[in-house]
This record gives sequence, structure tokens and C-alpha cells, in this order.
Amino acid sequence: MWGAIIRVGARYAFFRRWKNTIILAGGILLCGVTIFLVDAKLYLSAGFVGIIVAAVMLWIAAHYVRERRAIREREVRQREEASKREAAAAARSEKIDKVKASAAGVAKGVSESAVGLVGAARTGISSARERVGSWRSKP
Repeated sequence: MWGAIIRVGARYAFFRRWKNTIILAGGILLCGVTIFLVDAKLYLSAGFVGIIVAAVMLWIAAHYVRERRAIREREVRQREEASKREAAAAARSEKIDKVKASAAGVAKGVSESAVGLVGAARTGISSARERVGSWRSKP
């Protein structure tokens, strides 16, 4: 039964967020134990516990520095990725604008051609009408 309780407790206690808190609390507790051992004139035991406390505190400091450096690097990487995404979006927008402009140019050219073709057809029809009209009026 105790094994199950310890497993469940360890599962909840050793999440990343609580792990550092538990280690810090343990270091502070060891500092208190060291003070009581020195007060009880158990210098050898106090020295051993003091060395353990110093190692724990150094590990906490190193871990804190390492974690802060990783967070800074992650932020820099995220900013670089955001700027790359922004540049890619600007390039896509520029390509789309070029395509729209060329499509508008093509549409303008087609409409001008259609207007020219309609004008030519109108001229051809009116000249044919004149010829037909003059042909009919000949006695």
C-alpha cells in the first residue's frame, strides 16, 4: 500500500513545475538541519549536510540560468520565424498583386479588341447595307 501511495505522490510531485519547488524546499530544509547539527556540535555531520546543501543550491542556480537561456533562445527563434512568415506573406501578396495586374491588363486588352471588332463589324454592316440599298434602288 505504501508503495502505491509513494508512486502516486511521486507522479504528482515530480511534474516539471513542482520538481524545482520541492528541490528548493529540500535545500532550505537541509540548511535548517545543518544549523541544528552545528548547534548540537556535530560538526562532521553538519559539514556533510552543508556540502549537500551547497551542491543543491548550485544545481538550482545552474538550472535556473540554463532555463532562462533556453527561454530567451526560444523567444529569439519565435521572432525570427514570425519575421520569416511575414516576409513570405508579403512575397505571396506581391505575387498575387502581379497576377491581378496582369489579369487586369489582359482583360483591358481583350475588351479593347472586342470594341475594335464590334466597331469593324458595325462599319462592315453599314457599308454592306449601303451597297445593298444602292443595289436595290437601281432600276
